[in-house]
Amino acid sequence: MPKRLVGTSTSTGVVPPRLIPIFRDRDELPTATDLGATINKALEESGALIVICSPAAAASRWVNEEILAFKRLGRADRIFCMIVAGEPHAAEQHPDSQQECFPPALRYRLAADGSLSAERSEPIAADARDGKDGRTGVLLKIVAGLLGVGLDELRQREQQRRQRRLVAVTGASLAGMLLASTLAGFALHSRAEAERQRRLAEVEAETARQTTDFLVSLFSVADPSEARGNTVTAREILDRGARRIEIDLAQQPAVRANLMHTMGEVYTGLGLYEPASRLLGEAVDLQREIAAEPHPRLVASANSLGATLYLKGEYGASQRVFEDALAAARALDSEPNPMTSRAMTGLADVYTQAGDDDTAEQLYREALAMDRALHGDRHPDVARGLAGLARSLLFQGRLDEAEPLFSEALEIRIATLGDDHPLVAETGNNLASLYYFAGDYDAAEREFRATLPRYRHIFGDEHPEVSSIVNNLGRVLLERNRLTEAEELLREAVAVDRKLKDPQHDDLVFPLNSLGLALTALGKLDEAEPLLREALQIARLHEHRMEGPVLSNLADLLCRAGRFAEAADASSATAARLAADYPDEAWRSANLDSIRGGCLVAQQRHSEAEVLLRNSIEPLRQRWGDDGLFTQSAVARLDALERGRSPGGP
Repeated sequence: MPKRLVGTSTSTGVVPPRLIPIFRDRDELPTATDLGATINKALEESGALIVICSPAAAASRWVNEEILAFKRLGRADRIFCMIVAGEPHAAEQHPDSQQECFPPALRYRLAADGSLSAERSEPIAADARDGKDGRTGVLLKIVAGLLGVGLDELRQREQQRRQRRLVAVTGASLAGMLLASTLAGFALHSRAEAERQRRLAEVEAETARQTTDFLVSLFSVADPSEARGNTVTAREILDRGARRIEIDLAQQPAVRANLMHTMGEVYTGLGLYEPASRLLGEAVDLQREIAAEPHPRLVASANSLGATLYLKGEYGASQRVFEDALAAARALDSEPNPMTSRAMTGLADVYTQAGDDDTAEQLYREALAMDRALHGDRHPDVARGLAGLARSLLFQGRLDEAEPLFSEALEIRIATLGDDHPLVAETGNNLASLYYFAGDYDAAEREFRATLPRYRHIFGDEHPEVSSIVNNLGRVLLERNRLTEAEELLREAVAVDRKLKDPQHDDLVFPLNSLGLALTALGKLDEAEPLLREALQIARLHEHRMEGPVLSNLADLLCRAGRFAEAADASSATAARLAADYPDEAWRSANLDSIRGGCLVAQQRHSEAEVLLRNSIEPLRQRWGDDGLFTQSAVARLDALERGRSPGGP
């Protein structure tokens, strides 16, 4: 205590040289139905009670009981509060708020019978949160209350102490300046930088702490009946958190943005792209409001938003977001950094989807070189670049170049991420696709079958990634003429995509077309036609290169249904699209000739049909072998010609 105050009398007694003793309740809370003899005795012997206020304290029954017990001793005016987290009176503004820091016993006065009344109380509180009283201010407020002295008296003593210290520091500084004046500028700069870094670190730490506290609180279900089932699902937890962000964190934009970013990425991982893109979009907007200049959190949120928009099929929006993210990442640092390479890879994915293979390949190679320089050769970011570049080469038909890149990416991901990681499953799927395009259908089917259980284990049955590989395996079986197995898988792929994706998403073209083809081959024409027409509408909307193959399958269906004029129109439109989009895949034109020949046979125009049918079989056999669906269909049509009847199917 200040010497001039020691021994003086105040409303609380004589000021002692030191504030002792102080009882600190460091033990675990009791498990019995009362506070316990030790705590009750300590409360009875105490002249004051200091309550450290936070959401955890407000939710604690035993903290509340200690305050009640102290009030019942007639010492309500000797309770002093220190706020360390949360918001005072938040529960009065929002009854379901998790940010209230005052326990009920502090917020209300005692009734005559010793119970809490409905009459509001105004606790005396020092505020230790950022931007409030500060560490010294909190200490002085509490000590002034305990001693019964004026706050100014302690502040004067504190100012005197600081002045004495300042005089000593100034004298030492002057001496130091005389001895080493050349170091003064550097020292001041270093001190300012250290202070700036300290402040930044404190802000980051507080943001991280509040983010963690909020996320942990989402898993605290006070009433199990809040869950719709016997357990609380991840979706329910996320939805609950999304609703609370606006209420509990309205005045904390940095924490809100951080949480929206985190929860948006979790939604994306669950395949819930709509709520994910909404949260990530809001996170990006908040990050821009927090600071006008580009900063790391903004780039991170923008990269995540771009990836989610890509998965939603909104490629134009995804490209714009990735371009902004790339520009911001480069503005942060002229040197290579991971956020720059991630934005490059995301942008390359968009260009790959758009068919701009040259630009995509250039971006992939630049990002891969950057990641190797940053991380060495055995890092997940390097695997990301390898897989992206391999996928670009795969789509360009450069299979020999793509295969070793996929294999290296798979090896790195297994070593660094573990065998059951989603990216390991994705790379296995890509390898299977490569085998498929190379015509090695045994290897493709083997890899797809090995990868599908891994996908189901990681994502469950209803996830976009699962529907993708289910479609891929179904397509392989379809082309191998195993129609019943293929139908079951393709129905599953269509059902999952319809549930999880936008009705106009271009990914739907593939399972809709394949299922329509399978049902046509099985003779289920009435069910197949609307699927093929839906696939055609989506393909035209996106100017998708699958328009030609879908038209070809629709022409086959119309021919089988005896609608020859419509089939001829579809065939004519198909020929032009196949020539433009698949100039190097002769089997597609051969398959169309086979379909046309089948139509002519059905119309008894045998001489016109024969040339088309006989010329179509060899290109199909070279591509699909003797047992493939398209080869078998062509053989069946030729057999029908020779026997003078319509083909009965493949």
